[in-house]
Amino acid sequence: MNKTIANIMHDNKGWYNPFIYVAGNHALWAGLLIITLASLIGYYSGVHFPGVLDGKIGWQGSFPMHLSLSVIAWLSMVIVLYPMARILSPSKVRLVDIAGTQALARTPMILSAIVGLPNVLDKVSTSIMYRMAEYMEGFANIEVEEWADPGPLSSWEISLAIFITLVFILATVWMVALMYHAYRVSSNLKGNRAGVSFTIGLLIAQAISNIAVFQWVRWVL
Repeated sequence: MNKTIANIMHDNKGWYNPFIYVAGNHALWAGLLIITLASLIGYYSGVHFPGVLDGKIGWQGSFPMHLSLSVIAWLSMVIVLYPMARILSPSKVRLVDIAGTQALARTPMILSAIVGLPNVLDKVSTSIMYRMAEYMEGFANIEVEEWADPGPLSSWEISLAIFITLVFILATVWMVALMYHAYRVSSNLKGNRAGVSFTIGLLIAQAISNIAVFQWVRWVL
């Protein structure tokens, strides 16, 4: 394992394609640990992942709920990409490779969960909604008095909120790059066949995860 980590760290491409060094059971256990850790941090920061590409802030659900949403997002990718890879790939495709590398590809979730710890983004978004409601109160049926005024925002809160938003976007882009290379390497697909099939699979998995999360939350709560 130490040798694997060293190889990844010394490879310039390791930050977006570590899967030539790690796959199978090692990737699966490492990925499940990462998903659990990101969910735990998200439990304290209010960041949750209710879809393959979704990272949202301001929800104080239980840790099991945070974890279950992340697992649903991960499994949605697996159940879509595995049969797709089996159909398209000329090589033998193992379920453990697809599942393991897709779990490991969700590493950027940890970064998203960590930057949510200051809990500034939720306050800024609430303040924006409140000011918009105030503006619209004169010509729309909105009772602003029923809402709690979040108070004025300082310049550092606004700056931090912008920084957190940028980190969320970059983390999502990084995760998509990891998921693509995880799929490409595990399925031994190349070129347009890999790119097009991954894009289609990602969109289908996103839709499945959103529907599954909605049904799961409605059933549990």
